[in-house]
Amino acid sequence: MPNGPRWLARVAAGGKAAGAEFDFRLTNFDHPPLPSPYVPSLAVSTLPSVDDELRSLVGVTIEASPSPGAPPAHYRLDQPLGEGGTGVAFFALRVTEAGESPQVVKVFRPALLIKAPDIAEVSRKKEKGAMQRLNERVPPSPYIVRMTDTGELRVRYKDKELALPWIAAEYVNGGPEGTTLTERVTRSVEATGVGFDPERTMRALRCIVEGLHAIHECGVIHRDIKPDNVLLCGFAQDEVAKITDFGVARTQGFEVTFGPQPIGTIGYAAPEQLGLLQAPTTEATDVFALGVLLYRVLTADEYFRRVPFAQLAVRRDGGPDPRPHLKDAPRLHPDIARSPSQVEALDQVIRKATAVQPQNRFPNARALFGAVEPILRALANPHAMRSRRTATRERLRTIMLEAAGRTTWNTRHKTGDDRLIRSLAWEPDGRALAVARDDLQYWDGQSWFHVPVPVGLQPGMLQFALRSGAGRFLVGGQGGLLLELSEAGWSEVAPFGDPSLCFDRAAGSIEGLLLLAGSLAGASVLYVAEGRQWRTALMIPGCGAINGIAAIDESRWALVGRSQGGQAYVAVYDSRTHQIRPFASTGPRPLLAAASDLEGRNGAGVAYAVGPGGLVIAIRGEGEDVGIETEQCATTRDIAAVAVDPAGIGWAVAQGRILKRFAMGSTLGGAGFAKWETVHGYEWLVPAIGVLAAGGAVFTATVDGAILEGRDERVSIGSLAPPTKP
Repeated sequence: MPNGPRWLARVAAGGKAAGAEFDFRLTNFDHPPLPSPYVPSLAVSTLPSVDDELRSLVGVTIEASPSPGAPPAHYRLDQPLGEGGTGVAFFALRVTEAGESPQVVKVFRPALLIKAPDIAEVSRKKEKGAMQRLNERVPPSPYIVRMTDTGELRVRYKDKELALPWIAAEYVNGGPEGTTLTERVTRSVEATGVGFDPERTMRALRCIVEGLHAIHECGVIHRDIKPDNVLLCGFAQDEVAKITDFGVARTQGFEVTFGPQPIGTIGYAAPEQLGLLQAPTTEATDVFALGVLLYRVLTADEYFRRVPFAQLAVRRDGGPDPRPHLKDAPRLHPDIARSPSQVEALDQVIRKATAVQPQNRFPNARALFGAVEPILRALANPHAMRSRRTATRERLRTIMLEAAGRTTWNTRHKTGDDRLIRSLAWEPDGRALAVARDDLQYWDGQSWFHVPVPVGLQPGMLQFALRSGAGRFLVGGQGGLLLELSEAGWSEVAPFGDPSLCFDRAAGSIEGLLLLAGSLAGASVLYVAEGRQWRTALMIPGCGAINGIAAIDESRWALVGRSQGGQAYVAVYDSRTHQIRPFASTGPRPLLAAASDLEGRNGAGVAYAVGPGGLVIAIRGEGEDVGIETEQCATTRDIAAVAVDPAGIGWAVAQGRILKRFAMGSTLGGAGFAKWETVHGYEWLVPAIGVLAAGGAVFTATVDGAILEGRDERVSIGSLAPPTKP
């Protein structure tokens, strides 16, 4: 496997007193074997002569021979998710001896193989080759849909026996807001009447740009960037965009194409892709499509809807310009439209990106983002972000109530591994970084693999992991160790270098407010940074250990864990005064975890803390005061993990039990009497270490790395049906 990006930054960190130095070189990840090349399936299915849409494949099982060292796998095809010119995509379940995971399987159309076998073969090789190159990146990019397998499905179609190529890739669960960028723009218009706001546009564009950067680093040009080929998961500040569909991708320097016909999607494809301009396809080709996509996100409209594309392609740059202006877009977000000068600046960026001649465009995606980011950042309205978050929550709540169906639970990874996880940091798509007893490991959705640490660092020194952004994690531990892991490798966040300091828990954001709890010379301590500026460390009075940190509102944070006497401990940190206020113990045994619901009841935030014997407490903001109350729970088992989904529904995990919060007097949320009820039981008695509630999907992990997933079928899969375009 290629080495991937490498860089070196020797720094002194935790353990400086002992003279320890860590070498921050990114070494190879011990990733599971890549899919074996193009292995045929065994069974032969007979397709009706009119079934080029492959509807008769629903329920069929595809066998895939494993790569060396990987377990055998097969795919059960379920409902079709969508179709294109070359193939049909199915929702499928990948089944191995280790567990089951949802996937998307793209099967190439039989008619294409009969009419144009060369085109089908080139298309398959391009998509498979591009995705394999990206699979080799370590760590995997969070902005690109990952391929898992490839093969052939033998079918009989119109008296011909064909080997239909297929490619399996990770399933992206968009939940009730939709999965494609097209769907999410449509939902935005339905909810607000306008396109994305500046902050959301900036976040989505950053993901797409970083995905394109990773693609281009591998020497691949995508050539079909458009809203339908961008999939999203997560919500609000956790929303992440991923690039998919490499069917017309091209390796730089590889000139084989589909022949004389145009490549790409009209309205997004650059002139050189359509034969309207004699120029090679380069990174600037994808920049053209990215500029068109940016206009769509901002306006919920097509850039070339009223302008014949050929009219643009034959004109000269600098001549009469038929392209629309942002200022004339009726669905431009008010936070953008209020500044004519910034609207004009955005207009110029889009026009430069979509210049006819490639040399007149931005040279690459990052250059385009560099021009857009300061404009969008200047337009962002921090005071409106809370109201938008509330509106998003209410919209998700309504959608989930209307669409709620049967939850299907499946084991992604079985229990029984020789692994002991101390801390787990989830990505919105269900992937996770885990700090284990003597190792750092990454869960990619179907397998665990080893993550190398900087040279000179013992993995046993690590105590916690915290997601700091898409594909970025903070890890810390003994000696005041605080590092960040990203695609680029390891970097040091803060050189505390005190052998008596140990960080055990973290919460917040490295760019905003970051809280680190741990011990200093045996005493519980809290370190706080705001905008990377560190405040004076605070001793946590009466505390033996902090096991969970959760925001109550934008300025107050609940600190929960064990008191010095071994009882439940609750305190509240106020960032406005930089003070900690301890509260009376809520139980005889320590609290184990905490989670935030910033909207809570009537707009007042709440933090939930859980512990032994089915203990659940709610720590609520009540004006300038804080109230603590115990909520009823249907189990007396120890609860070790808790989370709140984007619609405000609480989820918790006890030994062998999944619990969901039901509020009486309110369909969802926190008004009136509430009770945590068991919604699923399972056989594992291994303690939980974490739970992710993603809206339409729930993931839980045990300390030995077992992964259980629950999916609301109507919310998660039903949302993939293409919406009506605005």
